[in-house]
Amino acid sequence: MKKIIGSVIFIGFFLYVFAETNYLNNKNIFFENLTLTELILGSLGVAAFVFFFPVSHGKKPARLLSQVLKVLVITSTVFIILVEALIVDFSGIGFGPEVITHLNWDAFVLGVKQYKLPLLVFIMLTTAINVFILGMNKNSKAITRALLLLISIILIGLFFNQTIYGRLYEGYIEYNKLMNIRGVHESEIKKLKFIGIDHIKTSKSNIVANTNKDKNLIVIYLESFSALFVGNPNYPDLTPKFDKMAKQHHLISPYISTAHYTMDGLISSHCGFIPNMLMGNNTLASGERYYYDIPCFTDVLSVAGYHQEFLGGAKKSFAGKGDFLSDHGYDKVWGSEDFYADFGEQMTWWGLEDSDLFDQAKSRVHELQQLDQPYHLSLLTLGTHLKGYPSPSCPKYKDSEDLFINAIHCTDYLVGDFLDYLVNQGLLTNTTVIITGDHTLFSTSYTQDLFGNKIDDKNLFGLIIDEKNDIKTSNMGLYDLPPTILSLLEVDHNVSFIMGDEFGREVGSPMLTRNELYINGKAQPLSFECQFDLNKKVKPGKDIDLCDQRAVIHQLYGYTERFNIPSKFRYKANSVIEILYEKDYTKIVDITIGGNSLKPNFRNNGFVLTPEMYGRKGLFLININHQTQIIEHMLNFSELSSLLTFLQRVPSDSQSTLLLFGIDVEENRQVLDQLKVEYKEFTCQTYMVCIKPNENHDNTVTDKNNQRVIVSGF
Repeated sequence: MKKIIGSVIFIGFFLYVFAETNYLNNKNIFFENLTLTELILGSLGVAAFVFFFPVSHGKKPARLLSQVLKVLVITSTVFIILVEALIVDFSGIGFGPEVITHLNWDAFVLGVKQYKLPLLVFIMLTTAINVFILGMNKNSKAITRALLLLISIILIGLFFNQTIYGRLYEGYIEYNKLMNIRGVHESEIKKLKFIGIDHIKTSKSNIVANTNKDKNLIVIYLESFSALFVGNPNYPDLTPKFDKMAKQHHLISPYISTAHYTMDGLISSHCGFIPNMLMGNNTLASGERYYYDIPCFTDVLSVAGYHQEFLGGAKKSFAGKGDFLSDHGYDKVWGSEDFYADFGEQMTWWGLEDSDLFDQAKSRVHELQQLDQPYHLSLLTLGTHLKGYPSPSCPKYKDSEDLFINAIHCTDYLVGDFLDYLVNQGLLTNTTVIITGDHTLFSTSYTQDLFGNKIDDKNLFGLIIDEKNDIKTSNMGLYDLPPTILSLLEVDHNVSFIMGDEFGREVGSPMLTRNELYINGKAQPLSFECQFDLNKKVKPGKDIDLCDQRAVIHQLYGYTERFNIPSKFRYKANSVIEILYEKDYTKIVDITIGGNSLKPNFRNNGFVLTPEMYGRKGLFLININHQTQIIEHMLNFSELSSLLTFLQRVPSDSQSTLLLFGIDVEENRQVLDQLKVEYKEFTCQTYMVCIKPNENHDNTVTDKNNQRVIVSGF
């Protein structure tokens, strides 16, 4: 009887493994379709490995340890298969790098809340399977178990990429490769201009910008908002307000999503390129200042004199959103953390209800109108997160009870009401409004049931409300928003964007996204029959295949990585900084704190310094935050203007010490002399080392033998 039950459970488990893999295969989740033989043998190998993983029948410690390992193998395999299925259900993608990036605590909590029933079933079934299989192994012959285990290992080895283990492994390997991208110099990136990628001509610290118009800006980011939501014949009057706006104002079309999720979309639409979010959704939260010195349109507006605020209902700490936006010109970033005291009980898991968000936006606009400078306010909704979070105060959609459909209807109502309010209050005078999706809706079984095959369309809903009547856009993507916004606001500036084109690109010009190539708003078929090489050199004048496309994206990642600022360097109390010079200050040999070299952390315009730069003109700056015992900046400035721009952004009440130093050359002496006039806070205590001390710390600089300078007092 036990053998029959065991056979039934084995067959059931095999079908569980096979059904999940076959489902993903039918959904074209894999790059290449698997044959029936591959599906069966790969699934059989996994099922047999789990069932016949050995259990010792020897002494108690060995027996207990082997039983624990067996339980871990069974539980983890069943759980990974379930997680993969749920991820595909939620996002439409499998165990690729983008999924590995989201494996964090917040994602786990979301998964539990979204899929309580499947997880409950998983716990019950896994417990039952563990109990039965452990009991079954007691009665089976060792030689039989060993033979079946060997067969399972052979099958997994032969069909590894077709198994759950192989899919997770491959995803991690690709993720790891993309985390360790080699730097790409601008001379290499210039060669990709034919496909719409160009080098940065001005870093964030060298922006020059001004405007005579003082036009205000409001940007409304709509969560997961695809163009197919608006005017959809299958859902009449789903978006009546957007339908009306599309006729009255400029509808951006075609308007391709160049992002897959929110932080991706925010960076793309602010800074004009496709970011390497494959390095981790929490990459930006890790302390490293990714893309810090890449100029974004908000950096330009900051220099032009704008007051800027970002208003979102979700956590501003998630994915480092708050830090990233604050690094790029925003004076205030609002998130659910700021509203919890007033709205805590009313919040969803994602955060503040959209109805409350727009009430806050109305209040903020009134406050901003009182300023004596132009303002920019950005909003980010959350109601159309899967699987729909419509605000309770919104009217119900008459033709469907589905939560997501009602969330779309709710978003339409709230945005329309917000704009009506601004018009009625006379608050849209001399103001440009941009309405845009942050990315398109994920293609899953659920969303396919709602929208059919059109869900794969990557067109975003986008609208420009502006006093200009001659707006013309062509083949736009999210990364075209930065130059387009600056043009609409009539801001003069010296910034160029890596991929963004003002109002889009010419007819027939290529438009690159992370996974596809578009021409005139249509995705181009990319051949899979090629040898994949991340470092492949792509040349113009031939058809682009999948490997070309991936190589270009990889080179883009390598180039933009050079503009990162490393993780903040934490130091211990009573540490000293030592600057070791060659004789007569002709070259800097090393810069250390507590014996640790800081040289690898210095950047100039985002680029890691070459060894030669430690013997050339240019001043080094270290920003030491005494309050948190962190070195926040380690920068090298070639020009006085760049240095002054940075110093002007340091708050006057900052709890920091600024240390400035360089080698003894005429240009550096001139800069230091000018700095004493322009920025009197600096005191040059030794020949080529100056300091802006913090009033609460007695920093001292001592010069030993014209070679070693020691800064103490931390």
